[in-house]
Amino acid sequence: ERGIIVSNVPDFSTEEMADHVLGMILLLGRQIPRMQKYMMEGRFAQARTESLQLRRLSNLTLGLVGWGDSAIAVTRRALPCGLQVIATRRDLSKPSPEADELGVEMVELDDLLTRADFVSLHLPLSAGTRGLLNRQRLALMKRGAYLINASRGDIVDEQALAEMLHSGHLGGAGLDTFGVIEIFGETEGPPTHPVVTAESVIATPHVSALSVDSSRIVATGSVQNLVCVLNGHMPPPDQIVNRDVVPRSPLKPYDPALLQE
Repeated sequence: ERGIIVSNVPDFSTEEMADHVLGMILLLGRQIPRMQKYMMEGRFAQARTESLQLRRLSNLTLGLVGWGDSAIAVTRRALPCGLQVIATRRDLSKPSPEADELGVEMVELDDLLTRADFVSLHLPLSAGTRGLLNRQRLALMKRGAYLINASRGDIVDEQALAEMLHSGHLGGAGLDTFGVIEIFGETEGPPTHPVVTAESVIATPHVSALSVDSSRIVATGSVQNLVCVLNGHMPPPDQIVNRDVVPRSPLKPYDPALLQE
């Protein structure tokens, strides 16, 4: 209404998020945090006994909920590890050259949940995705399966997730985002919510997007957007959030030459 352009740098951390998700898959699949704990406690026989229950990645399936840039980046990392990859998205009928190229099968969400050994979320938080993985859908997951969430905590019913982790229905979770834990508050302290106290959980405080490289990209991209506007031009089209806006001051179309000076 006020003719203000809103811009962002949408893909600044795609690589970091994909690395983080794959790291959680590998740590959970081999139960490395638990084995390290047993090592430091001298429980060597128990570590060997429990390791006999693990399965090789090449016999497991990764299910991606959402099929955007981060999901595609995870797929490109997971396939060389031997994982079979399936995915779901809102419009399954929409063609996906990337899915065809990578051999990813597109399936309904409930089908994915019943088939996948790892379920990884790659969705924005919206009215349509809030609580998407509710108690009923979490119960569809295989016994012993793992949930990875580096998207938004409120996509999942975290109380139901906590119960299924503590009961052993789910084998574990890798969580980087939370709805029930205040990560960015003024005070800090050890979290006590049961969604992170289960021994089978790997939890990180919303850091999957962060690195020296992603920080540089988002800072540079933000400044470049400002440079465009201050020179009387629109920012790059893919970095405009409200693309239908009519600027309050007339702006020329985006000119890449502005960013080459």
